[in-house]
Amino acid sequence: MSDDDKPEQWKFQGRRQPLTAASLADPDTLREALKQHLADLASLQGAVSLEFVFAHADKLETYVVPGTPEVRMGKEPVVAVSFAQFATRDGVLRAFRTGECLRDTGDGHRRVLLLLEWFPGTDRWWLASRLLGTGEAGVGVFHGEWEAAEGDGLDALGALDENFREWLDTGEAGVSSMHFDEHPAPTEGMIEGGLMAFEGPLPVGGHEVAIFLARSFRLDEVSRPLGHFIVFVLREGVLERYDITEKTTAELDPLIRALAATNPELPHAIALVHPATAELVDGKHRAIVFIVETAGRRGNMLWVQRVIEGRLVPKESMYRDQGEVPAGKGWIGVAPEGVEVHARPLPGQTPISD
Repeated sequence: MSDDDKPEQWKFQGRRQPLTAASLADPDTLREALKQHLADLASLQGAVSLEFVFAHADKLETYVVPGTPEVRMGKEPVVAVSFAQFATRDGVLRAFRTGECLRDTGDGHRRVLLLLEWFPGTDRWWLASRLLGTGEAGVGVFHGEWEAAEGDGLDALGALDENFREWLDTGEAGVSSMHFDEHPAPTEGMIEGGLMAFEGPLPVGGHEVAIFLARSFRLDEVSRPLGHFIVFVLREGVLERYDITEKTTAELDPLIRALAATNPELPHAIALVHPATAELVDGKHRAIVFIVETAGRRGNMLWVQRVIEGRLVPKESMYRDQGEVPAGKGWIGVAPEGVEVHARPLPGQTPISD
């Protein structure tokens, strides 16, 4: 068999989150929540990835479609048939595709943010779209409001825009098999880690720990959007930093516990750092969130990044204590399960030895 004849393999990475019955009672409730989520991502990143979203009675599943738009060029039928196969699994109540495409508006091609719902077993669809651009510092900028349409069949979808039709048109593509595994997978090759020695007393309290960690960032790191998650492990005299630079199917809590357990000494504090959008009285802003666990308590600090003279500048921060961590639910002193950690060194930092 030649390379051209070999079937192409696609690996979908997924995550789950709880879903309440109230979210499914009204058809528009989930749609509005997904529209808001897409708008927040676009505002934060300037773009959104192509994803499948499936609602069950008690959970919401999200799967990232592999590859870049350039890699997927000409393979839309493969994506469409993969979506159809996922959507027709037992227990799936509602099925969505999210992402963006280019639309000819008469004065050139414009980017369009899309939320498409397909009703499995029928030809019926519902589509929400919104014109999208990129503003200062990579922030997404919207042109106009969401527009919604619905109908039956591919022809009706294609009448809106032929690019929209491709999202459901499977053509002659087929999927012979698809392995569906919801369990955490090893994160080998997805984490970079390094050590930073320091002198002086350990910071006491969640807010003080968060400020200590914020000061460890280089200015060039916080003057641009944070594009990935970071886990800090603070021990006596040593700060460990783990950059999760690629997507992983591992659940975050077991992963963080595994990072904490790379050293038999219990950490003084652990923090998960991630990008976010902060909605303040003067509008939405990029932000960095520090979720800190120390001394049996957990809290979070929001570090706001404002656009000043065309660049991001970290400004004010605010901290909220979330109280005691329930027994067995914390990151410190809880044995990790189902996750293996292999960290490669961060540039310019002392490698973390195995």
